Amino acid sequence: MVIYLAVTTLVTSCSPNGKKQPVALPTLFITNLYTSEVLKLSLTTIFGVALAALSCNSSHGKTPDPPPCTGPNPDPQCSVECTNDSDCTGRFNCGPEKTCTADCTAHGGQCSGQVCDLDGSCVDEPDLSGGCARADIQLTPVKPTVIMLVDRSGSMTANFGGVDRWNAVKNALTDPVNGVAAQLESAVSFGATLYNSEGGNAGGTCPILRSEPPKRNNASAIRALFDANLPDQDTPTAESIDAVAASFPPSDDPRIIVLATDGDPDNCIDSDAHDQSSQILSENAVVRAFTSGIETAVLSVGDQTSVNHLQRLANAGRGQDLANGNAPFYVANNSQELIDAFTQIIAGVRGCQVKMDGSIDANLEADGTVILNGTILEFNVDWRVIDSKTIELIGAACDELLASDQVNVKAQFPCPVVID
Repeated sequence: MVIYLAVTTLVTSCSPNGKKQPVALPTLFITNLYTSEVLKLSLTTIFGVALAALSCNSSHGKTPDPPPCTGPNPDPQCSVECTNDSDCTGRFNCGPEKTCTADCTAHGGQCSGQVCDLDGSCVDEPDLSGGCARADIQLTPVKPTVIMLVDRSGSMTANFGGVDRWNAVKNALTDPVNGVAAQLESAVSFGATLYNSEGGNAGGTCPILRSEPPKRNNASAIRALFDANLPDQDTPTAESIDAVAASFPPSDDPRIIVLATDGDPDNCIDSDAHDQSSQILSENAVVRAFTSGIETAVLSVGDQTSVNHLQRLANAGRGQDLANGNAPFYVANNSQELIDAFTQIIAGVRGCQVKMDGSIDANLEADGTVILNGTILEFNVDWRVIDSKTIELIGAACDELLASDQVNVKAQFPCPVVID
């Protein structure tokens, strides 16, 4: 499970000169949600980032951006006349010359040893030693490993809205512009295994696996794997899941199988057994993978896979009861739905939700403050409350989190807060 950090929360109050300044409030411990809810809105969702603590002035190795009112191209807001801070929009304040100004920008790294507040001023971070609860946990970024396990049976040549299923899957993953693996290959170790047989054990080797081992920046190699191995026959899913699960290197970071198939499985003993016995074998293989620390997300390419079997596979992949669980599974009936499905799945690992160790009072949501890498974030612009236990970074703040090799998130909500 991916873990985000929970550190300290701030709110803003007014200083004697009328400017906002951060004030320390009770702190809540935060952990990152790892969900494989969603694959490209199914694949992108599977990958998460852990928070690694940096100093609040960290610019993550980049040169700090210039202040917005300096240089040859100042922000247009810098020429706006003002009488008080409310006349200035965005992260600006009313300066001594009665024009809007700012010392810093969100995620700009200008505030060495300080934080950038919502008015664009560099201010001291408050004393975080008090509060109702407090934690400051340093973690290293997670490095997810995902192996795409793709059905190579003959039915993958079926039409899929103008392209066959095989090429639709290939493009959803590896297209240089829109492919999920291509977009995230610098942050996620992607691999692929294509599986089939030629009559099960009676035809020789079963399963037949063609693989590209997982590593970063691997999309072009995965695309070449698809091009070199076209659909053949048979769907020995259980045996292939066992083989792929055994191929994962040991890791404390998330390890995920994304199973993409277009029909019910058979097995190596009987390549014509597209029946419940083969389904049970596949479900049990997913259970074994989960027991060894590997989750499985399930995507049907087309609507020919039994819905009950998809649900049971998805439940097994999340460690839920096979009959009564409600884990998400995905069915794509055209190329765009396939891309959306992959996006969602992968976004579950590399996501921007942060879970609180404590409950956020519904009446005090707007009074919380979240700091990301030395920048105080704005409620409902940079972050929002999902539920009483969860906040989510959005927009540029989410982009910043996902792009950073190391991250420091601090969050705090005022009392009264119910601490579990």
